[in-house]
Amino acid sequence: MIWRTTIMSSKANPISHDKNGRKVFADSIVLDKTATEIYIPVKCGGLWGDEFMSDFYPLDPASIEVIKPHATMKDLQKLMRSDKYSGYIFNTSGDSLG
Repeated sequence: MIWRTTIMSSKANPISHDKNGRKVFADSIVLDKTATEIYIPVKCGGLWGDEFMSDFYPLDPASIEVIKPHATMKDLQKLMRSDKYSGYIFNTSGDSLG
């Protein structure tokens, strides 16, 4: 039960913000236009960011944009099928949505 409470509280508290000032949560879908990548933030060594090909990149508020503040895997799958984001890499390796 403690694990579930911890996960739920981490999804309720913002972990960062994007370039527009919108709050980023642990279950947010984030677009990084610099890296042309869409991902769900992961926590590594106390920092939130993006884990891609065994490298970790901390969240950079100036280059990210929140697509959906609280998301599920179904939301991410819908984006993958969308023509709007067809040129982006979808990084699901760090998925915290289970």
